[in-house]
Amino acid sequence: MQICEYIYVVFILYYIIEEAFEIHKHKVKYFYHFYNILDCTVIILSIVGIGFNVYRSIHVDKLLDGILKNSNSTVEDQYANFEMIGFWQTRYNDMAAIVVFVAWFKVFKYISFNKTMTQLNETLAKCAKDIMGFLVMFLIVFVAFMQWGFLLFGTQVKDFSTVGDSFFTLFRIILGDFDFEAIENANRILGPFYFLVFVFFVFFVLLNMFLAIINDTYGAVKDELAERKNEFEISDYFKKGYMKMKDKLSFKREKIVDIQEALEVADANQDEGISFDEMKMQLKERGHTDDEIETLFSKYDKDSNRILTKEEQEKMKADLKEERLM
Repeated sequence: MQICEYIYVVFILYYIIEEAFEIHKHKVKYFYHFYNILDCTVIILSIVGIGFNVYRSIHVDKLLDGILKNSNSTVEDQYANFEMIGFWQTRYNDMAAIVVFVAWFKVFKYISFNKTMTQLNETLAKCAKDIMGFLVMFLIVFVAFMQWGFLLFGTQVKDFSTVGDSFFTLFRIILGDFDFEAIENANRILGPFYFLVFVFFVFFVLLNMFLAIINDTYGAVKDELAERKNEFEISDYFKKGYMKMKDKLSFKREKIVDIQEALEVADANQDEGISFDEMKMQLKERGHTDDEIETLFSKYDKDSNRILTKEEQEKMKADLKEERLM
């Protein structure tokens, strides 16, 4: 268990550094992306959790040491108060549950390799404004029924005894969990009328409007994705990464060959020393930039006299040969 905790701490430290660089690079725009906010939430809650874990271990050990030292004392002296640590342990468990829940949503970030996987994300993104407008209308109707139920049945039906109970009772009615008999016994006329009106407006009208918004957007997204290029499969992702790495290695080998050829012909005056100007002239003809030439020459010009001696040239040749074989 402790090994897993150590691994978790290492990963959190890594992601703290990574996200710090991302925030520094993108500034405020970093927080415009939903998944970046999820990453920050996980990191912050994890830091709090790690801090509490350390504090709990130290505090509990301290209390247990006190009990062991007072083992021969009276019962009152042997009592250790774990009430506070127990309270915060409950909060810690709640926080750990939230971290795991949020972390699972990050899976969507890594499985969106093709258009089938992106249908859910794009559907929710495109119908977000319509859903927000619908929610305002839904809440107005829902709160009206909530207040009506509380005032009508609050003194007789336990499920409507408070505004909060009335709120959750109406949600349960939508899901099909309700006690119609209790409502009817509370008011023979308004009870059934309230139930029927609520079911008609909320269940048959509003919920179907909600589903129609999502279904309409889903159809539009599906048609749009059908016109896109072929799906980007996971195999394509790794293949693309391999080709990119291969191109970089090939480009690097070409650079090495250029430098090796330049070393062979740069000593124009045959004095067994290659000056910076001689090396620069040869590498410039081969497309190298001034910064690349300056960096390369300075690396092997140990005495900084702007001339590569025979020993320095041999060192460069050996390093280039080793890099070319890698």
